[in-house]
Amino acid sequence: MPPGTSMPRLGGLVDAILRRILNLLRARFYTWRGPAYGLREAVFWPKLIDYWIRNAEALAFILREAPEGEVVILDIGSGGGGLGELVGRAEDRHRLRLIVADYDKAKVAAVAPRPFIAGRFVADAAHLPLRTGAVDFVSSIDLLEHLSPDRRSEFLREARRVARRASIHHCPMEGGEGMFRAEEGDKRFQDAHLRRFKRREAFTDEHLGCLYPAPEEVRKTLPEATIRGDQNAGVWLKYMMFYRRPVAGYLAGFAYLMRWRRRNGRPPFYSAFITAAGEGKPR
Repeated sequence: MPPGTSMPRLGGLVDAILRRILNLLRARFYTWRGPAYGLREAVFWPKLIDYWIRNAEALAFILREAPEGEVVILDIGSGGGGLGELVGRAEDRHRLRLIVADYDKAKVAAVAPRPFIAGRFVADAAHLPLRTGAVDFVSSIDLLEHLSPDRRSEFLREARRVARRASIHHCPMEGGEGMFRAEEGDKRFQDAHLRRFKRREAFTDEHLGCLYPAPEEVRKTLPEATIRGDQNAGVWLKYMMFYRRPVAGYLAGFAYLMRWRRRNGRPPFYSAFITAAGEGKPR
């Protein structure tokens, strides 16, 4: 056995066991109560901090803007994960209905039947088979950066058309006179990942192979959109690398709370939330 092989393999095995235990505990005991990452999140969601933050902020926005009674959300590109991971654990889940759409047939087919899942279908994000104002909200979490610029504009218009109240999108972003620095963050992350793990991270390679969305580009399609920075680029890099450590990565949530959370709302940002009013037609 080559030197240094047994410990990483052992760490990976322990990590897998801990992940399974944590998933079971989270399913049984965790309730989502809002967008603030706190002690409960450090215990139940110690890894994938960025994943929790972006989905929690999106769901919090939807609930703030939602009408009384049932709320129908079209979640695009999540494959049944993403927003659904928190909708199923939200205190208000009894009135939330999630429709899942994805271009990947296998991901749509794998969506588990749960009480809040109101539907699922395969679709091109730029050509949604729904009438105007069909749902209350449209959400897409980290989808825009995987679309070409012309397809991004088509999708943003489609999301606005289908949403009765609002659409919300999250993505890595570049530009805004230095406010957003996703490309630099991804390059630094990929370099660090390669040094530590001796391999490249596939999703980051996808990001680097695309043109990052820019505020100026978004406003050409949605002039009235609100674009808000999310996750300080330096802080994002720190916890992205920390939680990838075998075993020790389960302490990333506590490290974030004690060392990095207070700086996470400051520019330059790695990513952004884009919100825009829907066309307002009744569904």
